[in-house]
Amino acid sequence: KEAKEAKEAKEAKEKAAKLAEAKAKIAASLNKNQLDNEMNDLGKKLKADERAKLQKAAETANRQEADRLLQAQKIADKNAADKLAAANSASEQAKLLAKYHDLIQQAVLQQWDKPPDSEKLYATVRIIVFPDGEVRSIFLTKPSGNEAFDASLKAAITKASPLPMPRDNPALNEKLQFMTFNFGNKD
Repeated sequence: KEAKEAKEAKEAKEKAAKLAEAKAKIAASLNKNQLDNEMNDLGKKLKADERAKLQKAAETANRQEADRLLQAQKIADKNAADKLAAANSASEQAKLLAKYHDLIQQAVLQQWDKPPDSEKLYATVRIIVFPDGEVRSIFLTKPSGNEAFDASLKAAITKASPLPMPRDNPALNEKLQFMTFNFGNKD
């Protein structure tokens, strides 16, 4: 009876050990599954965080690129505006130069007493003018060939002095300092 009890006790112990081992395996399996689940969840969270960081970095890069392009466009627009202003300024200065050139030629023509029989004569004159409009020098760069015609033209320029000059535009005044005019049968 004792042997039988000892044998039953041994078998019960073995059964309990196997049961404990099975429970431990189940617990370990459950822990492993739980750990796997937690690791998967953590991996998903890390991937989501990484995606969020990458998306934020991409948005920042996009904003920076848009800002850079906007700045480049502003610079290009300013350069274009500056070029247009310079062109307009050059155009305006050319118009003013032509206006004063015509005013000076008209002032000379008003003072000119053409000699008789000079309808077919023609001369080119270079005038050097002081900033206040006083005539400094008169050169016949292409004389007409008629002394009376050439002398009357020089006299008209001298009488017209001081010539009309811009008082408030030194740059234009400087350009008008040396002028060449053509006087002839159509004047």
